[in-house]
Amino acid sequence: MTQTHVVNRDAAAQQALVVTASGTLRQGREVMRALRAVGYGVRHVAWTSSLPTDLVQARGAASAPTVVLIAQASLGVAARAVIAARAVIAALHAAEVDIPTVVLTPFGPDDDVIGRLRVGAADDIGLPPTTNEVREVLTRALASPLVL
Repeated sequence: MTQTHVVNRDAAAQQALVVTASGTLRQGREVMRALRAVGYGVRHVAWTSSLPTDLVQARGAASAPTVVLIAQASLGVAARAVIAARAVIAALHAAEVDIPTVVLTPFGPDDDVIGRLRVGAADDIGLPPTTNEVREVLTRALASPLVL
C-alpha cells in the first residue's frame, strides 16, 4: 500500500543528515558550508544497516533530520559500491523513513540517476555545490509529497 506522509518543514528546525560510507566526504567542507548558508544544521554519519531504524525511532525529536543527503562517490558506484545510493534510498523507504533524500554526485547527474529517482530520491546535487543550487534543490525536495 502506498502512503503519503507530510513532513514537519518548520524553517527554524531544518536539519540535514549527510550519509557517507566512512563518515568522511571528499568535498565535505563545501557541502557543509552550503547547507549552513541556507540555514540547515548539519550532522554527518557513516552508513550502517541500522540507520533506517534509527531514523524511524528519531521521528519528532528536535534533532531529527528534515532531509537526508547521500554522498554517492563515498559509497562507490555500480558493482564496486560498498552500497549504492539507490540501495540506501530503498532501505530508507522500506523502513518507512519519511524524510526526503537527495544524492550528492561528483559531477552532476550520472547514469544511475533514473534508478535513484525510481526508488525515491527527490533530486541530485552536483559537487561541489553552490549555495543557490543547494537552496533550490532542498526547497523542491521539501515541497514534494513523499510516497512510501
